Amino acid sequence: MNSKTLIALAVAGSLAAGCSKTGGTSQTPPPPAGEKTGDTYALGDCASIGAPAPTLPAYTVTIGKSFDIRNPVVVHGGHAQGTRPGNHKHPTPLDVTTQVSGVQSALIQISIQTQPDPELDFMDLPRALRGATSNAPQVFCGATITTVNGLPTLSFTFFPVGSDTSAAVNIGLLAGKVGAQLPVIIDPWSDNNGIVARK
Repeated sequence: MNSKTLIALAVAGSLAAGCSKTGGTSQTPPPPAGEKTGDTYALGDCASIGAPAPTLPAYTVTIGKSFDIRNPVVVHGGHAQGTRPGNHKHPTPLDVTTQVSGVQSALIQISIQTQPDPELDFMDLPRALRGATSNAPQVFCGATITTVNGLPTLSFTFFPVGSDTSAAVNIGLLAGKVGAQLPVIIDPWSDNNGIVARK
């Protein structure tokens, strides 16, 4: 065998060993809920997780016109929020703390203040909203992009499940002048200080 064949066989063997499974399951266990891994998770409609229609006032977050990814101007409003989450490794100004209780769900709305030539916009769905923690598909649902009070707004439902009252999403944004925009991903947490919604 020539050296190229030996190298190819060695690489193939290494890949096969690294991808092998034991007992029908992956050698690497899935991460616990509430840990960000770099993976993203598709989010479905609210009927698929049994989330009722939100009846509480919406929790609102508005990203200001002057966008600096390291220090964005963010204003929280709408429903009164609980204590800001402080136990996450990477908190962001877009983090939301709800007071959902019983079998309630909450609507979270993230709006962008645009300029005549928008410097910030949402990516198209579903890239505008993806789960950032493994439990996200059981906590978030029903994403839409509409106009609220004249501002482009990403809305989605937050429905805590069991003890998983904390989960994160990836918000997909486009920053820069139209025609020369770059993708920006922000991964805010949603926490619930209310009673656990359901088991």
